[in-house]
Amino acid sequence: MLGARRLAVGYTRRAVATGIDLDARAGEVLAVLGPNGSGKTTLLKTLAGLLPARSGEVRIDGVKIDTQRATPRVAWCPQNVTPVFGYTAFEQVLMGRAGHRPWWNAPSAADRQIASAALMRLGIERLSAREFDELSGGEQRLTLLARALAQQARLLVLDEPTAALDFGNQLHVLDELRSLAADGLCIVFSTHHPEHARAIADRVVLLADGGVLAAGPPNEILTESAISELYGLGSRRAGNAGFSN
Repeated sequence: MLGARRLAVGYTRRAVATGIDLDARAGEVLAVLGPNGSGKTTLLKTLAGLLPARSGEVRIDGVKIDTQRATPRVAWCPQNVTPVFGYTAFEQVLMGRAGHRPWWNAPSAADRQIASAALMRLGIERLSAREFDELSGGEQRLTLLARALAQQARLLVLDEPTAALDFGNQLHVLDELRSLAADGLCIVFSTHHPEHARAIADRVVLLADGGVLAAGPPNEILTESAISELYGLGSRRAGNAGFSN
């Protein structure tokens, strides 16, 4: 479903990462790991069509995407947003339906039902009437995930979806991502936690030093030596984290 070839990602003046080849099929979970500054968010934004590729290409179902045509085929879940106006959590989730109607049309009853269902799926319907900017960091993350679900795209791209969540909600989100993949969605997410990739990913990409350090099934890629190289750890510290060669 998703493919990138010879991809270079970055901003106006420089590439952050180059030579990226990756694939993710419908029903699969792809995890992207890497240290701070390695380009994880930049890569994910490029895959979601929010940033143009500096070179190479991204295709969804064989069709090359660009920043003009990515939505609503791709749902993007950022780490956080700063609302300009005082939206409620429900209104924030309802924004996920914007790509399904002309901009001048008000949300339909079906749109509202889909937004409510997304909140209920994540167990946060109690937040519906609360102001988004008054929610905790974890509650905001869950609301943004609900917004992405409401978009009903086949490709879901998430930037560190478990950040700022307590342990229970981390497990809840990971379970939901695996469940969404079982429903046929393609899931791409970034994380700083190798154990999260081990738990739900079918494939992993290790991003460091301006490119892909390794890619493949997590049981083959997430070794002690790879994690040590990725994060600059000593072998003893990587071993204490639960990884072996």
